[in-house]
Amino acid sequence: MQKSYLCAAFLGNTLALLFIEGYSCDGELSVKGICAMCDSASQNNLIYSNTTIKMKEITINAQARNEFGKKASKELRRAGQVPAVVYGVERDEKGLPVAKSIKISEKELAKLLYTPNVYIVNLVVDGAPVKAILKSLQSDFVTDRPVHVDFYQITDEKPVVFEIPVKLNGLAEGVRAGGKLTLNVRKLAVKALYTQFPDTLDIDVTNLGLGKSMKVGALSYEGLEIITSKEVVVCAVRMTRAARAAAADTESAE
Repeated sequence: MQKSYLCAAFLGNTLALLFIEGYSCDGELSVKGICAMCDSASQNNLIYSNTTIKMKEITINAQARNEFGKKASKELRRAGQVPAVVYGVERDEKGLPVAKSIKISEKELAKLLYTPNVYIVNLVVDGAPVKAILKSLQSDFVTDRPVHVDFYQITDEKPVVFEIPVKLNGLAEGVRAGGKLTLNVRKLAVKALYTQFPDTLDIDVTNLGLGKSMKVGALSYEGLEIITSKEVVVCAVRMTRAARAAAADTESAE
C-alpha cells in the first residue's frame, strides 16, 4: 500500500519540505533538491517549497500631538521626538480620511527604521492600540534623521498595498556554470490582507541558467496580488569574465 511521506532536510541554508507519494525518505538531499535515497521516485510526485513565515510585528509607543506648525515640529525634534500621523480607517462626514497627529521618540522609532526587516506595527497611542504599516518616511537630507512619519491603519477586512523584501533561495544553475547572481529589485509591492503578508517573498533560483533573468510576471504567491509591473526584472545570472573565457576556450577546443 502506498503512503505519503513528508521529509524535512537542508539544501544549503534553506529548509526544504519534500512530499513524496509512495516512497520513504531519510532526509538526505542531492544538489538538485531530490532525496538521494529516493532516486526512483518520480519528480512529478515531488513538491519542493519553503516554509512561509508570517510577517513579524513590532510594538511602538506614541503619544497624541496637539502642537502644530513648523515651530512646534522643530521643538519636538530638538526634544528627541518625531512628528507623525496615522490615518486609514477614521472618516469625516464627507467620507474623507482623518489623520490623527502623534509623536514618537526617535529612540523608539529606531526599532522600526534601522533594520532590514519590515513589520506590522502595533502602535500604542496613549495606551490605545492601533495596528498599522509604515506608509512613508521623510528624512533630513544632511543628517538622515527622521523628520516625519506616516502610518496607515489596517484591519483584517480590507486589503492593503505593502512592499515586502525579496529573498533568493537555492544555488542557481548559471552560478554553477561560472555566472554571477544579481538581485535587481529588493522589494515588491503586493496587495493582500495584512494577515496574509509573509516575512519575505521567497524565490527559488535553482533552475535559473547563465544569461537568464526572472521577471515579476513569472512569480505567484497564494493570497497575494503582485502590484509591481510584470516586466520588472527581479534577478538575473550575469556572464562574468571567467565564464566568457571558459566559453571561449570550449569553442576553441571544438
